[in-house]
Amino acid sequence: MPAGVTQVTIHAYGAQGGTGATGIPSTPTGVGGLGGETTATVAVKAGQTLAVFVGGSDGFNGGGAAGTGEFGGGGSGGGASDVRQLGNALVNRIVVAGGGGGGSQGGRNGGAGGGSTGGTAPGTGGGKGGGQAPGGTGGASGSCSIGSGIAGSKGALGTGGAGGAGDLYCEGAGGGGGGYYGGGGGGSSTDGKGGGGGSSYPTGATLLQGVQSGSGQVTLEW
Repeated sequence: MPAGVTQVTIHAYGAQGGTGATGIPSTPTGVGGLGGETTATVAVKAGQTLAVFVGGSDGFNGGGAAGTGEFGGGGSGGGASDVRQLGNALVNRIVVAGGGGGGSQGGRNGGAGGGSTGGTAPGTGGGKGGGQAPGGTGGASGSCSIGSGIAGSKGALGTGGAGGAGDLYCEGAGGGGGGYYGGGGGGSSTDGKGGGGGSSYPTGATLLQGVQSGSGQVTLEW
């Protein structure tokens, strides 16, 4: 921080979740949920270093892993974007914008990132959005033409849950978005399900859900 600066306004945008593969038989691809936006003004000191982490649609910075399917798989959760003060660990985050959940293989979309609680992916088996604590619950598995799918895993501090993997004739699910707490991964089934969005922080800031497409972004003003 330059000399004379005592506060900074941070605009953080989480990344959109990844896109799922086309299912078998051929179906539309599931689109990742849009990332959230957080605007907050925080106190700083001249000469102080802030660490900036920008989320990626490839899952960088906390996006949950995609579930694999027979041919391809779901999309990874979008990574959160955050700013850290007095250290680089997750506990040093002072501003977080949640990432969107990944779309499934087979046409199910991911939940939106952002807000005090991230968006839940649509449909039975969609991953739940992460809150201020704990992370979002993973989506339940469903039946497949042969065998059954695998449930998505739960989101955690800073990390989205993994999407459920598909067995023969099952579709891979989308991963949960990264965030203050990550969204749950979607459950796999005949069409797979999307991952839930990650939450944003702090709750006293301006928190918008589902506004950012593509990679995340962070800007600072003083």
